[in-house]
Amino acid sequence: MKTLYIIGNGFDIHHRLDTRYQSFANYLAENNSEVYDLLLN
Repeated sequence: MKTLYIIGNGFDIHHRLDTRYQSFANYLAENNSEVYDLLLN
């Protein structure tokens, strides 16, 4: 199989991937506070 087709919503949730915006914000706050602060402003 050379092609992966992802159709519809929920693929990430079904595979228990934490892809919420809040999770990304938490990651930035912990790992790159400068970028996090820029995005908040």
